[in-house]
Order: sequence, then C-alpha cells, then structure tokens
Amino acid sequence: KNFTWPDRAVFLLLELYRKREEKFSLSFKRHKVLWREIAEKMKETNVTSWQQCSNKLSGLKRTYRSIYDQNKRSGNCRSS
Repeated sequence: KNFTWPDRAVFLLLELYRKREEKFSLSFKRHKVLWREIAEKMKETNVTSWQQCSNKLSGLKRTYRSIYDQNKRSGNCRSS
C-alpha cells in the first residue's frame, strides 16, 4: 500500500528529526528508538510506523543529494 505524504506530515517529520539530529549522529544502535519516538508523535498525520518515517527521510536526502549533484555540474540547467 502506497502512502502519499501530505506536506504538513513532511514538515513535521523534518522538524522532529531536526530536534533529534544530534542524537542520531551519536549512536546507530539508538536509531530505531528515535524513529519510534518520531512515529509516535506523527500518528495524527496517519504515519503509523517508524519504518515509514525512516524511509521518507532517506528518500528526501537521496533526492536532495541528486539535485545538489546535478546543479553542481558545469553546463547543466539548475534543478529545484
């Protein structure tokens, strides 16, 4: 089942991740615990699992890196 992320859910995910970003960098073993905390706070947006949150953030980072790399190449049209 595909879940379409509403904008407010994406913004909330980014805000909740940003508040815990330092904790994510400290210990890989605690990531699941941190994602579960985030998922619990996101239940009102119909996001029900920590995997959904983790996958969405990974996808956002991947898209950002792709656009960043594309824009960095000389002679290419800028993407946004």
